[in-house]
Amino acid sequence: YKTPAGGDLQNVYQANIWPGRYYNGFAQVATNSPFSLTSVDATGKIGSARFFSSGSYSDNKGAIKGLDGQQHLRGRVNLDYSFRSDLQAQLSTMYDRGETDVRVGGSGNQGGIFGPLLRGAPAGTDYLARDTLGRYLVRGGHARPTGNGDGVFLYDMENLTDQRSSQRFLGNFTTNYFPAEWVTFEANFSYDNRNFEDRNQLVKGYRTVGL
Repeated sequence: YKTPAGGDLQNVYQANIWPGRYYNGFAQVATNSPFSLTSVDATGKIGSARFFSSGSYSDNKGAIKGLDGQQHLRGRVNLDYSFRSDLQAQLSTMYDRGETDVRVGGSGNQGGIFGPLLRGAPAGTDYLARDTLGRYLVRGGHARPTGNGDGVFLYDMENLTDQRSSQRFLGNFTTNYFPAEWVTFEANFSYDNRNFEDRNQLVKGYRTVGL
């Protein structure tokens, strides 16, 4: 009987599942979150006025645990009015409001979960392990010059908020005058306003992978 060399043992471990408890890293952080969309619209005509209106609300939580995803509320109103056969006006408006969870997961601003998942600790590692104080471990992988892949999955979900609120309003008013078959006068006014606000908070004692 010949004692196996170190290389032989390494090949055995590389070719077989680790003999201890094995964790599925992606399953630890992924979740099933349905996408919901609610919408309503109406169209009609009252006298010389024609109208179309619609509204919708969408909620997309995403596939990563602890993230709130994106929510959108949107409304639209279009009006067409004929003052007489040679004079018409159109009004179009749209309002959109969104809430977005800007966090990407991970820990210590290490660029989300896929760095640790692909370049972090060996496959099968328990990335949801906590320390004696009940906190997620902030470092889960190898030390790299760039730090990419050093973090864990869900630390930021419990210790960081990064929310973006956005609003946009679009308005357009157009009039058309047809004094003769061969000439048309048109006047147009448009308005477009968009703004957003980012709110970022860290809990006291927030840790990073750096020293």
